[in-house]
Amino acid sequence: MQWITDGLNSALNYFYYATGDWGLAVIALTLLVRVALIYVNFYNAKGQVKQISMREALKGLQAKFEHNKEKLLEESTKLYRQYGIGLTMLLPLIQMPLFIGLYRMFTAHGGAMSSTFIPWVSSFGQSDPYHVMPILYALLSFVAMMIPVVPELAVAGSMLKRMGLPFIFTAIMLMVFWQAPVALGLYWAVNAMFTLIERLIYRTSIGQRLLRKGVPGTA
Repeated sequence: MQWITDGLNSALNYFYYATGDWGLAVIALTLLVRVALIYVNFYNAKGQVKQISMREALKGLQAKFEHNKEKLLEESTKLYRQYGIGLTMLLPLIQMPLFIGLYRMFTAHGGAMSSTFIPWVSSFGQSDPYHVMPILYALLSFVAMMIPVVPELAVAGSMLKRMGLPFIFTAIMLMVFWQAPVALGLYWAVNAMFTLIERLIYRTSIGQRLLRKGVPGTA
């Protein structure tokens, strides 16, 4: 894990020398990481489209082989293979090592960093006294998670039900960032903004065509 922290610190220092401001350096680092993960996130979004498309076919198998569990398992496995669904939904966890690395980095080196973008703190190592960054992150993150990658997901359940998981996740992360180094809040606020823009692009006609391309049962 230390090599991740060292790598992030080297990249952050490079961006600082290029921009002359630690706030801009954090923003640049965030964008670098998100651009590097564009395909990972697209693959994850495509996996959601595959699961929606596969739902009706799976229901048909469950009805057809209701009394033959062995055959149901066999045919379901074939269906999953046909749609190419594997560990897609676990891919966002790739961000976890980054979170730990960033937390360590800003805890260790944040005291020597500051920015004109966040003038209400003297250093990036201290927490946000007004909680601007944690709240900004929570708002952006919640809105992004409430935008489904495809319209079908919007009708998959009631609004209250669809708000449940995003609300719980946002509340947990808000508590994590509440007393964390302000630089960490800045990183994840920019990260959430990127996610929101990404979701909006997915909902365009071009984005929908790319997500549905090659998926059985989609237009």
